[in-house]
Amino acid sequence: MLELLVVVSMLGLFAAGAMVRLGPETIWNNSAQGDARRLALSLQHARRLTIKTGDIHYVLLTPNAATPEGFQVMRSSGGVVSEADRYHAFAKGVTATSNNVGTLFNFEGQSLGSTVYTLSGPHRSFQVTVVPTTGAVQVSELD
Repeated sequence: MLELLVVVSMLGLFAAGAMVRLGPETIWNNSAQGDARRLALSLQHARRLTIKTGDIHYVLLTPNAATPEGFQVMRSSGGVVSEADRYHAFAKGVTATSNNVGTLFNFEGQSLGSTVYTLSGPHRSFQVTVVPTTGAVQVSELD
C-alpha cells in the first residue's frame, strides 16, 4: 500500500511539472511557429498559382498590416478580385506585424516588393521574408 502511495505521489509531481512547463505560453510560442509556417506555405501557394494561371495572386493581411488577425490568398483577374483560398486566423496569443498589407507575385513568380512578416509568441518570434527578385519565402527564428 505504501509503494502505491509513493507511485501515485510521484505521478502527481510529474503531472504538475508538465502542466507548468507546457502552460499557455509554451502553446502560444508553438502557435507562432505554426502560424509562420502556414503563412510561408500560403505565400508559396500564391506564387505557384500566379505562375500556373498567369493571374495575379497575393496574400492579404486582414484587417490591416498594423494589427492583422489573419490572412487569405486572393486572386485578381481582369480587375475582379476573388478568394483563392480560405481565411486563416492567427492563433490566440500570437502577435503579427508586417511592413506591407499584402504580398503580390507576377507571372514569373517574382514578388512585387520586399515583405517581412513577424509572428511572435510570449518568448519566441519568427520572421517570414519574401525575397523580391526570386519570390522565395524564408522562415527564420529571431533571437
